[in-house]
This record gives sequence, C-alpha cells and structure tokens, in this order.
Amino acid sequence: MISCCSTEEKKELRRFFSSASFDGDQKSLLWYLPIFDAADGASFIAVREGFQEHKVSPYGFQLPQSLPVPNASRVISLKDYESYTLLQRLGIAVMTPTAFLISIVFSGIHSSFYSHQQISTLMCWVLKQYYSFCNQDGSFSTALRQLPFVLIRSNKVVTPCDVLDPQQPILRQLFENEDDKFPHGDFVNDAILQPLRQLGMRSVPNAEDILHVAKTLHNFHVGVASRKSSALLEFLNTNPLLLDQMVGLYQTLAQALMEERWIQRMENRPSSYPRVMPWFSGDGQFFKPSDVLSQSKANLAGASVPLVSKPCSRALETVFGWNKSPDVDHLLEQLRSACLVSLHDMHVSETYHFQAMVKQIYEEASTNANFTMFTWKIGLDASFPAWIWHGNGFTSPSKMAFVSPCKIDLKPYLYTAPQEFHTTLRSFFQRCGVREAFSESDLLSVLTMIKDKHDTSSEFVRDVADDHNCHVTFSIG
Repeated sequence: MISCCSTEEKKELRRFFSSASFDGDQKSLLWYLPIFDAADGASFIAVREGFQEHKVSPYGFQLPQSLPVPNASRVISLKDYESYTLLQRLGIAVMTPTAFLISIVFSGIHSSFYSHQQISTLMCWVLKQYYSFCNQDGSFSTALRQLPFVLIRSNKVVTPCDVLDPQQPILRQLFENEDDKFPHGDFVNDAILQPLRQLGMRSVPNAEDILHVAKTLHNFHVGVASRKSSALLEFLNTNPLLLDQMVGLYQTLAQALMEERWIQRMENRPSSYPRVMPWFSGDGQFFKPSDVLSQSKANLAGASVPLVSKPCSRALETVFGWNKSPDVDHLLEQLRSACLVSLHDMHVSETYHFQAMVKQIYEEASTNANFTMFTWKIGLDASFPAWIWHGNGFTSPSKMAFVSPCKIDLKPYLYTAPQEFHTTLRSFFQRCGVREAFSESDLLSVLTMIKDKHDTSSEFVRDVADDHNCHVTFSIG
C-alpha cells in the first residue's frame, strides 16, 4: 500500500504521525514503513529493514558543496522537522555530526567512494572545524589519525603521520624535489596545517626518513644532492640522539648510515693548512662515514683522506669515528708529502703553519698506539725520505741532537732540534734515534765530510766560506 503512495502522500503521512501518540505495537509497525527520505534524495526507506536499523544523519547537517553520502540509499536524511519529531517519538536515535562523519562519511574515504578532489574538499572543511568536532567527541581525533585523507603531489592520499610539515625549512632542504613527503594543494594552508600537526604530521623526521635521504642521494642532480647531503649532516649534528633509533630489527640508524655514501668532503683547505702541501682531491662526490675524518685532522691526513665538509659536534664525530686517530699509513703519507714539497721562498707565516703541521704529525705518531707501527714502517721503506724537521727542512735522526758542543752552525752536516720540540717531543725523537748531544767524534766527522766534499768535487764553491768557518772554529777549539 505504501509503495503506491506518491512523494507528497508519504510526506503527509510523516506530518500526521509526528503529532500522534502510539502504543508499542503501533511503533513496531511504523518502524517498517518506508516514509523517510533517504540521503540519496531520490528514495524513501523505513527505520528498519529486516533485522537492520538504518542510521539517521544529523538534523540540518550537510556536507560541503552537496557532496554525496556513501550508501546514501540506506541512510535516513532528516530534511524537515516532522521527520525529526517522528523519529524521536519512535525512540530512534539521531546520529551526532561526529558520529555521522566517522561511521558513514569516513567509510567512503576508506572504500574509495570519493574522488581525491572530493576528499580534499571534504577534509579541508572538516579540519577547519576540527577543534569544534573534537569538543563534541573525544574519539574524533583518533579516527582522523587513522584516515588516509591528506593529498600529496602524486595524487595519492595518506594519513597525517605519513607527511612532513612543509613549513619546517630543514625538512624542505632534506626532502628537496620529494614533494610526496609533504601535503599538497588545499592542505598547504595555515588553517589546515595546524590541525594536521595535532593529528601526527611530523615536524621532525624519523630514522627511516633520514636513512631514505642518505640512500637516495644518487638519484638527484649534483646540486640538489649536495644541498640534501649538507642538510642531512646539519640535522644530525643538532639531533644526534636520533642515531640511536632502530631502523628495521637489527640496526640503529648510525649503523645503517655507515653503509651509505652521503658525506661530502671538505673541498677547500683550512686557512691554517700549509699551502705548499697537497690536498685530497680524489674521485667521488659522496663518501661513507668510515671514509672521512674530522676537519680537526687536516694536518694529520689532509693530503690523503677526505675530511667531512662541515665542523661537527663532538657527539656526532664520536658516533661516526671522525675524531679518531688516522691510520698510521695516512700519517706516513702526510709526512712523506711534507718531506717532498719544495720549501723555497716560504713566507714566515707559511713556515709557521708548516712546522705546526709537522709537529702535530710527530705528536700523533708518538702515542703508544701508533709509535711502534710508525717507526717500523719507516724502517722497512728504504725510499722514505729524511723526515726529522730541523726548522728549515728535513734530516735523518742520526744527524740531529738536542745540544751541540760548539756554537758554530753545523748545517748542512748536523742539526739541532728546534726549540719548540725540546719539551713535548724530546722522548719521541730520542726513541727515533735523535741524540741528546753531539760528541767530539761527530765534530771530527764533519771535518772529514768537508774535506771529502772539496777533494772530490768542484760543485761546492759556494760552500767554501761556510766550510772554512767550520774548520777554523774546530781548529781554534
């Protein structure tokens, strides 16, 4: 009989019943009368169908831009006050706005009922009323956290915790040219970003994000990759605790990063590094953390080892081992390079920096961990040049002492150790073969060398005056 009624006749029935009183049997009958508007706007449905009770949308509540309602033909829409009153008399609960959104509307997002543009329209509207909805229902924020509704550039929708805050400069630098890491379109709006932060949008990257940056640098143009690498180092320098977080089941972030090439080398030598010395310029833009050293190690290995591109905190250098002592082989390579460079015409400031570098190498080599291997390898290498600094060049340990018994300059036959080395390097030099003082036999040897030189060669005319002074001084003595 009801199926034969027109739309207006069904509305008249609602008006009539809305002002009437019913007993229990009458209510049961009315539950099954299809006289209520469905949310699809085209059909009428009953409160109950079999054992299922249809849900009732909030009175006067509308979605933005007349967006459709999922399963609309099975949802009662309260388009007039008489419908609302009748349902109240029948003891049927009307959904709250938040309950309607969570159970009906959001299910359409999960089931792909809505297009991405419709999702964007709907959820931006929801987020602008976010705090009001949360005040109505404490579970509302939990439902939103689990909902994939944030549009990204690749036209996908993800949950709030899957995106990063686009207003954080360091994140923009880390994920340059990776727009899928950020909200897109209408979601990039201050009024929308604030509730997204409340829902889990991240202002700080997690360990997986950081590892992703390191792993994918090779996918980008050199300029972009360089900026991303620099941002990554800067971020870890100020957030070293993140390195302790696990990535996967068995590795910390620090351990995982040790396997990736993401560190840029220091291209320009420090101002204190001697200009006459070679500077590492090997192939490759990025290096593993184990391949580089701290900038503080420039004087010890700058010629053969790349140095990290920026000064870093002690905490970060310790994690990656950048502040450790260079391998003995690198120390020897640095010393060999120093011994072979041309020292002619060096300015006073350059000589100062050069001697400071050599002294630092000696001090590093003098540690118990390095000394034995250092001297053993020099002894095995017959091609290793004279390596003991005498203030203006290098000589062998046997030609140097800390004290000379005469006041005359014995160069280039014998040398006294520079005064700056007497305190800190005395023990090291002595263990390497430098003596405390020259003996009389050393002085006699100098005279013999002078005689032999002039007896066998005519190439030393310029040295005659100096050698004559030595001879006269020894004779007077």
